[in-house]
Amino acid sequence: MSFFSYRMVQDAYEKLTDEDGKKPKPGDLIEVKCGVYKHWIVYIGEDNVVHFGGIGSGSGLGIIPTPGMKGTIKKEKLKDVVKDGKWKINNFLDQKYQPRKDDDIVKEACARVGSSLTYDVLGYNCEHFATELRYGKPECRQVKEAKLDFFMILAGVTAVAVGIFLKK
Repeated sequence: MSFFSYRMVQDAYEKLTDEDGKKPKPGDLIEVKCGVYKHWIVYIGEDNVVHFGGIGSGSGLGIIPTPGMKGTIKKEKLKDVVKDGKWKINNFLDQKYQPRKDDDIVKEACARVGSSLTYDVLGYNCEHFATELRYGKPECRQVKEAKLDFFMILAGVTAVAVGIFLKK
């Protein structure tokens, strides 16, 4: 095998492994790091994923959705969605919920391709969509963590304000 052929095979293999070197299996949730937020996609096999996003034209993540904006369920190649970003397999709710059968996840994901949904950052976003496919329950850790951060900041600000008020 020539160097160029070897490099092409190696590049293809690297694209199908996450940042930990793991290969996705049908039904796996994939977390894609996109700056301050994470985009969630569902691997369905043969380098294909299904995800809620791609708002706007073209492939991949599209523009950052705003509340009330319509989004589409898309089937795309994993490499086209993640581009050069970091991604990892993250079935983070497997200890909390029993995952659905891989075949059921893939069938439902494919059946929903082309559907249009309203994006709601707190109520139903790409993570809700992905976890609903895998576990049958829409859940979003990012929203829970953001709410906790908000309340921790609010509690800190309140404590400082009360402290200042009590000193007067």
